[in-house]
Amino acid sequence: MSKRARDDDSDSDVVDVGYVGRGRGTSIEGRVRAYAEHARALNVQFLKHVERKIAQEPTALLLSAVRDYARYAREIRDEFQDVLAREGEMEARAETVRERASGTVFAWGNGDSGQLGMGGDVDEKRRPASVEYGVMENVKVLSVACGGTHTIALTSGGTCFSWGNNDGGALGRRVDKDKNPEAEYEPGKVELPLDVKVLAISTGDSHGLALAENGSVYAWGAFRTANGEWAFNPKTLDAKKTMFPFQIYTPKTQKERVKAIASGVDHALALTQEGGVYSWGSSEKGRLGRFAESEAENNEEAGDELKRRLLTPGRVSFPTSGGAAIGSAFGGEPVMTAIVAGDFHSFAISANEDGSKSTVYGWGLSNCNQLGIFDTNPDLRGDQQVTYFPKRVDCLSGRRIVSGDAGTHHSIFLTGDGKVISVGRWTDGRCGVRPREIEDLPGRVVKITCGGTNGGAILEDGHAYVWGSQYMGQLGLGPREEDAHLPEKLQYTKPMAGKVFSEIGFGGQHAAAVLVDETEAGRGSKRARA
Repeated sequence: MSKRARDDDSDSDVVDVGYVGRGRGTSIEGRVRAYAEHARALNVQFLKHVERKIAQEPTALLLSAVRDYARYAREIRDEFQDVLAREGEMEARAETVRERASGTVFAWGNGDSGQLGMGGDVDEKRRPASVEYGVMENVKVLSVACGGTHTIALTSGGTCFSWGNNDGGALGRRVDKDKNPEAEYEPGKVELPLDVKVLAISTGDSHGLALAENGSVYAWGAFRTANGEWAFNPKTLDAKKTMFPFQIYTPKTQKERVKAIASGVDHALALTQEGGVYSWGSSEKGRLGRFAESEAENNEEAGDELKRRLLTPGRVSFPTSGGAAIGSAFGGEPVMTAIVAGDFHSFAISANEDGSKSTVYGWGLSNCNQLGIFDTNPDLRGDQQVTYFPKRVDCLSGRRIVSGDAGTHHSIFLTGDGKVISVGRWTDGRCGVRPREIEDLPGRVVKITCGGTNGGAILEDGHAYVWGSQYMGQLGLGPREEDAHLPEKLQYTKPMAGKVFSEIGFGGQHAAAVLVDETEAGRGSKRARA
């Protein structure tokens, strides 16, 4: 069906936008392209017509042309309601992020690399202290991510600030220590493109990731393999670090837009709208889930072709059998709803909202049973307990798991009814070799977090509990050095009065959290499900 745009003088020019019915068999990707083509053609033709008429008669009121444009636009809108609904879902998600309660960053633990963001005179805090140094003085923050020795904060306006060690380019901004020796210790703005609004952030040992509102992913920094340090950039194969953010993942279709990101020490994961999982970075110990042992453990002698494949986000394939919890995609593979990145292992979760249907898949190193997959063969060394491609984790599936986080040798998971399940190494108070529920949390949990040797949880009332290693003060439990073998409530300092936790995260030797005013808790902490 062609479209005609008449001018007010019954101009006979025909505006043919190539508009046709959608057809029952058209894929959603084809429908998205068709919608874009029709809308673009209508707008271009309308603009040309208006410019021509104004050139002919500058004082004309083009009421008829406007009415025709509105009529044609309504017809396109009605024909492509499914496409616009998907666009609306993305905008609603972005609006949800914008509406989340924002607050103040608090940090604690070791700060000898500037990761506390409190200036060069502060190299340790044994209890939480507010980060209001320099540009952070009046900044409202939505979330915070702790790397090895750096920290990134996401503001309510969708911009990012960073501080800490920048040796691998982890800060994503210019740091001139010759001009300013305090440059790493002072928070500064991550140099993302001006038109990029960020929805989520994650950090590894020496890298950062930012999920943009349009579903693309930006990356910066470096990761390490047996071959040394590599830049997080497939276009600079000889570089050892990427100092500034670049777009590493660009969605080609609506369903390929990324909705969640996660970072391990030296690898990254992304989850798309359609439930696909992408991975990139170091493949050693199988953590990417898409390389056989012969390639995964060959980073030391990797040529350019393999390097490029490691550095470019690639889709992880999952078993088509084994009773996936929900849906199917990619030829019958399960639809994933959450991702988890540990230091040397990864998970993907397929679950409905309340976890009543839940299947967990894992891959990577499991020398301490951190995957829940352990080969009892006595001839295998711990470092040989590796799963190179995703497997269904039987001991975790069917346990209402909806999200999770992971450290070096342990993993923790959140269930749909607010309970926490742990698996992996038990030393330092981390958890236990076999999956078990952490029963010492006095309420429903809404968010969990994992460090290399510790864990944390935010309860529905906005209080935070921590456990694990305290040797560098990263639990924020004061001057004591004893580990916490059971969850302990993170005690408030005076600046925290009247606030509740909405975010918490652990780095290599430090931790940080976002606290919001208690009056904002209904929009913040209680909706902070991972």
